[in-house]
Amino acid sequence: MSNKNNIGRFIHSVFIILSLVISTAYAELKLPSGADRRPNLSVDPFERAREALRKLPSSEPEPTPEPTQPASESTAPAQTEREEHNLPPTIVSDSPTGGATSGEAFSYEIGVTVDALSVTAGGIVEPAEDDFEQSKTGIFGLVNLVGEFDTGAAGFWEDGLFFGSAAMIYGKGPAVGDLHGTSGIYAGGNTFRIVELWYDHSFPYSNSSALFGLHDFNSEFYVSEFASLFVNAGFGMGQVIAENGGPSGYPTPTLGTRLKVDLSEKIYFQAAVYDAAPTDEAFDKVIEIKLPKNEELFFATEFGMINKEPGEAGYFKAGMGIWYLRADTSGFEDANGASILTEPRAGNGGVYVLGEMSIGEKLGIFFKHGRGKSEFNQFGQFYAAGLNYTGIIPGRETDVLGFGLVHTRQTDAFLAAFPETFFVAETTYEITYTTEIADWVTVQPDLQFIQQPSMDPNLGNTLVIGVRAMATF
Repeated sequence: MSNKNNIGRFIHSVFIILSLVISTAYAELKLPSGADRRPNLSVDPFERAREALRKLPSSEPEPTPEPTQPASESTAPAQTEREEHNLPPTIVSDSPTGGATSGEAFSYEIGVTVDALSVTAGGIVEPAEDDFEQSKTGIFGLVNLVGEFDTGAAGFWEDGLFFGSAAMIYGKGPAVGDLHGTSGIYAGGNTFRIVELWYDHSFPYSNSSALFGLHDFNSEFYVSEFASLFVNAGFGMGQVIAENGGPSGYPTPTLGTRLKVDLSEKIYFQAAVYDAAPTDEAFDKVIEIKLPKNEELFFATEFGMINKEPGEAGYFKAGMGIWYLRADTSGFEDANGASILTEPRAGNGGVYVLGEMSIGEKLGIFFKHGRGKSEFNQFGQFYAAGLNYTGIIPGRETDVLGFGLVHTRQTDAFLAAFPETFFVAETTYEITYTTEIADWVTVQPDLQFIQQPSMDPNLGNTLVIGVRAMATF
């Protein structure tokens, strides 16, 4: 099929979503001026931030109210302050990059994250000296510049937000050889590039929004607030989705569009379509914007419920998603180098579920699970679960202790193609503790135990210890 027809299909898919957006906008214009607005309970952190910007006072700042109870999350403001300013809840993304918010039309934030991780047992036995990724101790980091432009605050049109994020990624990773990745910020090399660049427009009366541009799939889909505490990359979207190279994400997002609707005060629905194939050179480019080729599109939908915000008694979030990769594939190759499929075909996809809740005001628990088609994928099942406990040490009320595990299993089809060659699964256990040493600096000691890394019998179980330091300017 010609590239012209493929591009036509992509445009058709985008047209469907944009048609829904235009219909929503038209319906909104038809509403009477006195129509009631339901509160916007979207899980998008930047939509919530934009709504908060319009509600912040423009005069002298109000004094900080006296806390009535200890904060249960370092990332969540005290409930008394949120009630006083009438701020909506804030959900933190799994994405390594974040957002900056202020009362100005243009705002920016610089974040620096540095990980130092050392293999103390197991891992790759003799790392090569000239291999960039092979070192018993890895020190690497992310310098992230985030900027937002609020069109309403600038005196232009209301409910519009431009967002951009640039990242400098540097350093050498530890010689673990695992599947999940011991750090969510490590990208396997040095680069400077645009990580995200998009425009989001909200339709307040209909509680919906539409976004278009370079966008990280995992910043809004498959997001767990409590899972975002952990250093290991496996607590993000998981290998069942990530192995396909289809999802647009850190550090090489692709062009896409997303529509989100709040069906009620607690129920939301969102759908997106992305170019599924960044080029091999994308990592080394400052920015890559291209239309898809060869029918390579990634579709995603998510339906869920969310109540209150993390750390509050009664908070919960539950969601279910479906993803589909429209790209001809031969699946993986067997031990003899032959494809397990007789001819290339499309149809790869899967489902996922997630849930998390607060138990009281200090304990948070979460669970994530994903499944993919066996005939296409090496990895068929993914599990992540854990808990966070806030304020375990008296006098350190914002410190958070976390314990979690990530488990990925290979498909029966892959194991049949490689009998007695691979283990069935890799499991990572992580214990981490984050503490603020200043208003702008956080230190996070971390310990990870990787069981059967990469399911490779030649790699022993691995113990990794280290620390993450984060600063915001």
